[in-house]
Parts: sequence; C-alpha cells; structure tokens
Amino acid sequence: MILLNLAIGGKTTFLGIPDPNAPFPAQDMLVDYVRVYQATTITAGTPVITPGRVLNAASYLGTLAPGSLAVVYGNQLADDIHLISPEPGSAFPTSVAGVTVTVNGVNSPLTYISPTQISFQVPWETAPGMVVDIKVTRNGLDSNSEAIAIRATTSPSMFLSEFTNGVAWVTGEGCATTECVVQAGTEYQLWANGFGPKNSPQLDGVPTIFNGSLTPLEVPGSPASCQLTIGGRAANVDYCGAAPGELIDQLNFTYPSGVATGSPYVDATLTINGATGRFRVPAPLSSDQRADLLLAQMTQSEKIRLVHGAGGPVTAIPPLPRGAGGWIPGIPRLGIPDLYFCDGSTGLANGKAPATALPSSVASAAAWDLDLAYQFGKVIGAEMRAYGLNVNLGGNVNLIGREPRDGRTFETKGEDPILAGRITAAHIRGTQDQYVIGGIKHFALNDQETGRTTADVRIDERSARETDLLAFEIGIKDSNVQSVMCSYNLVNGVYACENPHLLNDVLKGDWGFKGFVMSDWWATHSTAAAVLAGLDQEQPDSAWLGGLGQAVANGQVPQSRLDDMVHRILRAMYEAGLLDHPEAITPIDTVAGQAIAQQVEEQGAVLLKNAGGQLPLDASAIRSIAVIGSHADIAVLSGGGSAQVMPTGGPALTEGYPCPPCWAPVIWDPSSPLKAIQAMTPNATVRFDDGTNAARAASLAGSSAVAIVFVSQWASEGMDLPSLNFTDVIHTTPTNQDALVAAVAAANPHTIVVLENGGPQLMPWLNSVPAVLEAWYPGQRGGEAIATILFGSVNPSGKLPVTFPANLADLPHPAIAAPPNSNAPFAVNYSEGLLVGYKWYDAHNIPPQFPFGFGLSYTAFAFSKLNLIDNLAADKPTFQVAFDLQNTGPVAGAEVAQVYVGLPAGTGEPPRRLVGWQKVFLQPGAQQRVTVEVDANDSSHPLSWWDVNSNRWQIMPGDYPVYIGNASGTTSLTLVGTLHVAA
Repeated sequence: MILLNLAIGGKTTFLGIPDPNAPFPAQDMLVDYVRVYQATTITAGTPVITPGRVLNAASYLGTLAPGSLAVVYGNQLADDIHLISPEPGSAFPTSVAGVTVTVNGVNSPLTYISPTQISFQVPWETAPGMVVDIKVTRNGLDSNSEAIAIRATTSPSMFLSEFTNGVAWVTGEGCATTECVVQAGTEYQLWANGFGPKNSPQLDGVPTIFNGSLTPLEVPGSPASCQLTIGGRAANVDYCGAAPGELIDQLNFTYPSGVATGSPYVDATLTINGATGRFRVPAPLSSDQRADLLLAQMTQSEKIRLVHGAGGPVTAIPPLPRGAGGWIPGIPRLGIPDLYFCDGSTGLANGKAPATALPSSVASAAAWDLDLAYQFGKVIGAEMRAYGLNVNLGGNVNLIGREPRDGRTFETKGEDPILAGRITAAHIRGTQDQYVIGGIKHFALNDQETGRTTADVRIDERSARETDLLAFEIGIKDSNVQSVMCSYNLVNGVYACENPHLLNDVLKGDWGFKGFVMSDWWATHSTAAAVLAGLDQEQPDSAWLGGLGQAVANGQVPQSRLDDMVHRILRAMYEAGLLDHPEAITPIDTVAGQAIAQQVEEQGAVLLKNAGGQLPLDASAIRSIAVIGSHADIAVLSGGGSAQVMPTGGPALTEGYPCPPCWAPVIWDPSSPLKAIQAMTPNATVRFDDGTNAARAASLAGSSAVAIVFVSQWASEGMDLPSLNFTDVIHTTPTNQDALVAAVAAANPHTIVVLENGGPQLMPWLNSVPAVLEAWYPGQRGGEAIATILFGSVNPSGKLPVTFPANLADLPHPAIAAPPNSNAPFAVNYSEGLLVGYKWYDAHNIPPQFPFGFGLSYTAFAFSKLNLIDNLAADKPTFQVAFDLQNTGPVAGAEVAQVYVGLPAGTGEPPRRLVGWQKVFLQPGAQQRVTVEVDANDSSHPLSWWDVNSNRWQIMPGDYPVYIGNASGTTSLTLVGTLHVAA
C-alpha cells in the first residue's frame, strides 16, 4: 500500500491505494469533504481474498494489533473505487457500496475500497493472542475466510511511499516526498500504524476530533514509552498518538544530529511500550551534496561575490555592518546569508560591541582541560551569534616556542603542537556548535610580528611537519574547522597565501581539508597564482579576486576551480548550520560568560613559586596588606591588537602609547584585584600604591604584613616585545617594574608577585620573593579569580604551556630577525628545526627557569604502581600508562599527569615529546587509578616521525621509553617502561 497525502475539503487525509503487486487501471478519482464518490464501475463476481494477503497497511507484514489500519488484497472485492472521508467527528462507515469487512463477525471501519484492495481498521474489541476470521462481503456475496493472529497490543509500523517497501513517508518544512532534504534539528512527521489502544478507544471507528492541538499518546504507561531512533541516533519525539481526524497514528519528531550521510535512506526503529517496528527514512544530504545543489543555481557574478570581501577594516568609513571586521553580502534569492567576520581569540573582538573579556588563550591552554576549552570557545560563539556575526577569525595556533617575544603569544596555546592543537580544536568545536563558522590561523609559521608581511621563513619539511604544521593538523582534524586563514609571511620563498605546497599539497591534499582558505587582511598578492595555489577567498576587499571572472573568461583559471572555491564556502555554511539556523540576534548572556571567564582563570593561573608555604594567605589572621602596581585598584590588563575585546561594562581604563606600529588602545578590564582582596579580608587594612615610585611603594610594603605586587607586560599584534623583562611599553615615562619588585621585596620578606602577561618572562628578582603567581591576561573576572587563589578558596592547578627561560641567551634566537630598511622579503631561518620549546632545552641540557608543564599546588600528589600496557600490535595500535594517583596533602586539588615518549635513537628526534595527559581532581587523602591511553594512529602522530623520502609519517622499529610526571624535564619524570616496535 502507498500512503497518499490528499487535501480534502480543507483538511489532509491519508488514504491507501493498491499495492503495485495488485495493479488496477489508472483512473480519475473524485473526492469530497463528506460523501464518497464512485470513480469507475467494474463488473465482478464472488469476492476472493488472496491467501496470506491480509496485512498491516504500513509494514506489509502480518503483524496486526487492535486498532491497526489493515489491508486485504484479492479480486472482485468491490464493484468500484471509493476514497472515504467522513466529516470531522463522524464515524468511518462500516459499509460502503454494499461492501463490508468483518473481523470475527464485527463490521470494521472502512477507509478505502476497490476491486483489488480494501483498507479497514482492526476492531478495538480484538486482543493480543486472538486468531480472528476476516471476511469480505459484497452485495450479499461472501468471500473466503482468512485467519489472522492478533499478535500484540501494539505493532508500530510506518507507512510506505514511492513503491519502496520499508521507506517511511516524512512531511514537514516543505518536505512532501521521500526525496525531500531532511536536516538535523528540523521538525518532521511520520504517519504510522499500530500504536495501540487509547484510554477511551472509539469502538465505532469515530476518529480523534482535532481541536487545534495534538493530544499526547494515551497508552498504558507514559508518553515517554514512544521511542524513535534514526541511524542509531535517538530522535526527540514531540507527539506520538492518533492522527487528528484519521484512523492512523502520527509521530512528530525532531530529526537527530549525527546521522550518517551518503545513502538515500537510513534505518529507523519505533518502540511503543516494548513493541518495536523497523523501517527506513530519508537520510540527510551531506553538506557537499547540498552545496552542489545550491551552486548549480548560482550565476557567475554571484559566485564571484562569495570569493572576496566587500569592504575594508572595522575602521572603514562608513563602517562595515554590525562592527564586523569583514563582510560578504549574501544572495537573498537563494537563501544564502551575509557573512560577517569577527576576530575572536579571547572573546568577541569587533572593537565595538561589549562582550565577555575571557582570559588569554594561553591561560586556557595552561588549564590543560579540553572540556573547559570547549566552554571557552562556546562563549565566543554564542556571543558572536547574539550579535549576528557568523565567521570567527580566532583559532591562533602558531607556536610560542620559536619566538617567545612575539606580540601575539597571548592569543596562542603554547609551544607544544599536541597541547596547542587539541586546545585549539576544543575552542573551535565550542564556537562552531553555536552555528558560527570556526577558523584557525595563521597558516603557517607566522611566529613574529617584526616584518610579518615580508618575513621569509626558511625551514625543512620534516621540521615543519612535526612542529608548527602538526599543531594545525591536529587543530583542523580534531575540530572539523571550516575556515583556515593563510598568513602574511613567506615560507621557503613563496607567500603563504599563494603557496601551493602549503594550501594544495598539505592542507587540502594530505589532510583532506574541505573548508575554505581565506587570506589574512591584505595578504593576497595575485589573482590566478593565488587561486590556483589554493586560496578560496580574499579579504577584506576585491583588490585581486574581484578580477577573477576575467581570469576565468580568458582561461587563466578553470571554471571548475572557481566552482570549487564557492562549493567550499557554501559547504562551510552548511556544516556550521548557517542556512538551517537563521541568525537570532539577542542580548548576550553576561552571567554565563563571566562565570566561564573566572573558571578559566582559576584553572589556568600557574603557581610558579611558593617558598615556605607563603600561599595561601590566611584571611582571618592578616591585619595589613599592601597592593602595589599595574592599576590593581581598578583593573587587570588585556592583550592588544585584533584580539582586543571591549569588555562588558566598558574598560576600567584606556591608555595610549608611543607605538606607531600598533593599532589598538591598551584596555584594562574592569575587575579590581584590590576590591576582591578587600572583600576576602574584611578585618584587614588593605592599601594601594600605583608603583610608579619604587621608594614610596617600598615604604608602604614595609609597614604591611604582606605585600602583593602586580607586574604587567602589555603585548599586541603589530609589535614584538623588546625583551623578556617586564618592560613598560605603554607609557612615555616607563615604570621599571623589575626595580619595583626588588625594592618591595627588600622592604618586606612576605612579598608575593602576580604576573599579568602573555607569555614567558625573565624574573631577575625571583630569588628575593617567596611566591609568584602567573595570572596571564586574566579577563574581566581576573581580580576575583586571583583573590580566590591567593587566599586558598581555589587551589591553583594550572601548568605552563610554554617554557620560561632563565636567560635571554638561552633562546634559540637571542635576537629577533629584523627586516632591512626596505619592503623586500628577508630570511628568518628556523635553524633549531625540531627543537621547539622544551625540546630545545632538553636536547641542549639547558635548565630553564620554569619548564614546560610545570605548576605548583597547595597540596601534593604521589604517583605509584606504574604500569605500561602495550597494545601496539592490535588492530587499533594503542598503549596505556596506568598508575595510582594520590592526593597526599591537606586540601583538595587537581594534578595534570603528563605522558612523554622518546623515539628510537636513529630517528634524530628530540629526547622526548608530550603524547598525552589527564587532569585529575582529588580530595585530600583520596587515591584514584588513572589510565592515559595513547592511540598511535591519532592525528597527533604520537610515535611517528615525518619521512621526507616516502612523504609520510612512519613508526621506526626500535625502543620507545615512556615517562610519567607533572612537568617536562628529567627531574620531573619517571620512566614507566619501554615500548618495543619490531622491524
């Protein structure tokens, strides 16, 4: 039987027509709101039921239940064809044109009759276990009897369509056939059978009366007993019960996410009170398929419109819509929305709209918590969507380790490619789940601001693949990111935005990236060369790609390449949900955003020193506190440049600076450490000094029980730091903060230093102070978070995502490569190769000031019962490091257990590399068995090295020592065992 959706007298009726295996002549059928019309008269004799052909009208099976719509097939069953549609509230007739169907002698309601098929309802008087006789009577002539078992109280099954057994009919959202495009998150209806008896079953065939709303399913039990799965994914069921005005049942549901694409149909099951029916429904089209359908409708000019920006920067006159940093007008006739681009490394940063000022990205990395990193990205995505912005320009995954003086270190996630890549991927997932296109940047090897548009990075292929490019590979593969921003610089003599090896060979080829590549702002240098090398979109204007149409017309660029560019952009829109979830501009959730901001800072702050247990401070015992420096009376510092967030509530302070290359003001976020400290210590006298006069500050410190000095280092896009000392680059008359700390420490042995900065720093005064807390740029709840750590409400658990050197001379490059006095490219040689960050210090036995992965706690942890489990020979090659972790100290806290592996000696690799970690929270005295599993086939290639001869990752035969500990470096690690890979 095939289900027809017929509009009859203003309402929709679902009726059966004959099975294709029981054909009948094509006829014009007339249907009325009340009456039954005859279509064509057919002369017939005694009715005959075909043996075995009394079936469930939806499933074509013999499984019937009370109330099921059933079908009987045969010959000479009726003189003519009738489609039955009674008035609302009236019963379906039990006799039509001299035809009846009896079930154990009871006349059954009829919905359709024809010479070869009759559709009827199994009477409610039947019960599971009964064997009933079914007979058709036409004009007094009785057919043969057919014995059918009533098998169950419920027998859920779906109606069929398109002559394909087992394919369910789906309606809703313009979807009227099984060829409709179903999408996750969209409401649909299934028309079904066999849901079972209602509390007040209509024994006379009177259908449910529709009163303007659907009534929940009334079966023994609760409505939750109706469960639908599609492609193994549970669907949210909104209604499950009688179809209003019909003798069939109806299921309203939301199509679940995560259903596999690629096939026309997907398996589904419906379970009612333990009875399960199986069928198939349309599978969702993939984003690629949908993009192709949309692309086919576009004109050439519309295609060109999507591959370049439509304006300048946020400072353009007139400004771009919604304060966006970039804008591409949509195509309304095709439902393609405008694209509004916005920076978002540490929060929504359009320079206009107030948003949650999160801690710096490096602080998020220091938390070593992927779930929290997801929440970090979610705040950014939610606030972008609230403002109508839909393409994020964050996702900075350039590694700090090559040039720690880089002005954008605070936007990145550290020096290790695995940590940086995974944290970045979590940020992106959080953002894209808010229906925003995520981004990752700057591809690739954009590690300094000095001469960033002309720097020509020279690096060998293996070193690039195992360090900087590996961070991108992980970030891209683990997040399904939809856009990649290529960088300003050159790589081995070719601009990154027209570098075919980077864009075509590596990104789109080896990694299978299906999204689109956009240029950094004004980083495009050509038309045909850039497009053929893999650039898909120019930003922020059309200086080069505005002429792409002509390049296609004259044969410089194939039409197929332009179509590929547009396909990638459309695909990204579908993947991120832009077309399925139209924009919804709403107020941002400031409470939720600030809660995450404080949580990130509390988990990401790193306790670097705590001699003699100086911290936590005892709020009940301290009587006087000096708070000194860095505007700690009103604010905390944030990083500058395109990542600069305008905090909700407005800045506490905005300052200028004598820095011509810089192009954003210095913003101090409105969170007062002084007030937070005062709130924690109501019985203490807490006084503030701005720190501009070291002698005055020392005098205040000398008269206080404790001195807390806030030192800050502002960093920004557009400039690199002159050194790793705390250098005041903001004020015309700078404050010597190193001298300030030294003076205060000399006056008070209980001096605590809080750092507000974006990356590694030198601390010449370190031996003079008992405690140092690395707060990074702590965000607009930073003052409160810092106070909770200083006074022990929160136990610090952050670990450094970057090495802090002891001396500037210990860096691979003691001086930053600088351009000559011209605009010509200049070489930046990455001669350190594989030795980025801690790997440099390990390989050269250079003791850092603080190693990668380091961070203290107010409690202590012990590792014991170490065990290495080798499953590398299995189908899924893995190994596990198992151990007992115990909190042996007096307070609750979290430890980050870090697993490092050394590669065989013949590979020429650094001594060891991070391959995994787990952050574990324990109450005092508690012990937990912990297992860190490492998958050898993971996107991070934990046991592999890049073989330039075969141009692929290889696992070298030999021994792989495995270590566990709470920081990098030999003094912090314990050998667990050795993996052996046979030749």
